[in-house]
Amino acid sequence: EYILREVHSSQYIYIRENSIEVNQPTIQPARSESVLGNVLCCGHSSTDLIVLDQVTVIYYDDLIMDEIRNDTRVCNPLQTFCCGGKGEEVRLESTFCGGLCYRGRRGTRGCFGCCCMPLCIPVGCPECLCPCAARKTLFVENADAAVDIIQKARDNAKIRLNVMER
Repeated sequence: EYILREVHSSQYIYIRENSIEVNQPTIQPARSESVLGNVLCCGHSSTDLIVLDQVTVIYYDDLIMDEIRNDTRVCNPLQTFCCGGKGEEVRLESTFCGGLCYRGRRGTRGCFGCCCMPLCIPVGCPECLCPCAARKTLFVENADAAVDIIQKARDNAKIRLNVMER
């Protein structure tokens, strides 16, 4: 229970003038303080967990800000009650081919070794296999309100900076 409080207290989304800053922390095992723990658990504690911050800054003129939508699962309150969940889901993404493919990002490590050419990544491809896909998922309390706020902030920044559509 302590670890969930720590995760929730570390989560945030800041809407800034030219960007969004998001922290979606993850849970990982703490380092082991005992010799036995080092031997049996590969240096990890078998009982203690820590929260690792994962801060991301996304600028409004970034490719990933092309589409902002509410992607909350059907019957989210019921599914959260039965199976757990992280909240409502907001998806930031850049698709093409009629929404069948994500645009790939060059220079991202871990995407089949090399992302040195433009890529068409199928929408169904999991993020762990294709980290270079132009997509990001945010978990919030109210996805509809978050989508409206993010879209307005993006549009205002583009107007203010005279950024034209691609």
